[in-house]
Amino acid sequence: MPITIHAKGKLLITGEYFVLDGAKALAVPTKFGQSFEFSPSQIMQISWEGYDDLGHCWMKELIDLPLDPKVVPATSPKNRLIQVLQQIQALNSNVLNKGWKVTTRLEFPRDWGLGSSSTMIYAMAQWSNVDPYALLQTTFGGSGYDIACAGAESAVLYTVSERDVPVAWMPDFCDQLYFVHLNQKQNSREGIQHYREAKFDKTAVINKLDAITAALQECHDLTTFEGLLRRHEQVVGEALTLPLVPEALFPDYWGAAKSLGAWGGDFVLVTSDRSREETLKYFRGRGYSTVLGWRKMCL
Repeated sequence: MPITIHAKGKLLITGEYFVLDGAKALAVPTKFGQSFEFSPSQIMQISWEGYDDLGHCWMKELIDLPLDPKVVPATSPKNRLIQVLQQIQALNSNVLNKGWKVTTRLEFPRDWGLGSSSTMIYAMAQWSNVDPYALLQTTFGGSGYDIACAGAESAVLYTVSERDVPVAWMPDFCDQLYFVHLNQKQNSREGIQHYREAKFDKTAVINKLDAITAALQECHDLTTFEGLLRRHEQVVGEALTLPLVPEALFPDYWGAAKSLGAWGGDFVLVTSDRSREETLKYFRGRGYSTVLGWRKMCL
């Protein structure tokens, strides 16, 4: 019988970059995710077909089994997939003692940055009965907050030591929160490299961000929330000597705006005390056509 697994996308609200070194990260799973169907096959191959949110096949590969343990360079989606399968074979060889046909279906555009890779790692770990965090570390790397979101039913407070702690967090004013796509996908690995190379007092910055994360969870009014978002943006920008994305892209916007995840791409979280129509008009008038309300985006 086929095995069907669904994994949720992710949004990192606080703690970007610094979660790698112990900061508490507040993250939310998204309604958009990726589904996977694993069907046993008599042919000793992995037959992989990946479809995007419009139903177009963007990846179609045949990989012979058993896998050659020789490390392949991560120069293509196929090689990335082989790397993941090699690690699964090392962690649980039984799952690859027969062939499989795998069909994946994304529920969001690939350039949204909601976790096409993390949903794959989570689903493949569930299918193969291996630790998803171990699989992540030996393949893509990262903090693992996105893996926590893939299987979550609520927001999570994530640290690399305790991993995911479910939290009942949904702002009272969520109808005044929007996610705006910046029309480009940011390379997380490049962002992490910049973070690693920056010189700053890491402990001091993490303490500031942890305090903001705690305050956000207890916040019940929009004005205070906006101040906390601006403060978080300022702390990260000063530590990493990065330009504040909201100031660079829409400095005349009336609400607060905060980068999410790797700065400079994917989504920003914005607040608005004006009507939905006026808010959408502002961003669409500046070329940002993808604007989703909190209820549309978040689980």
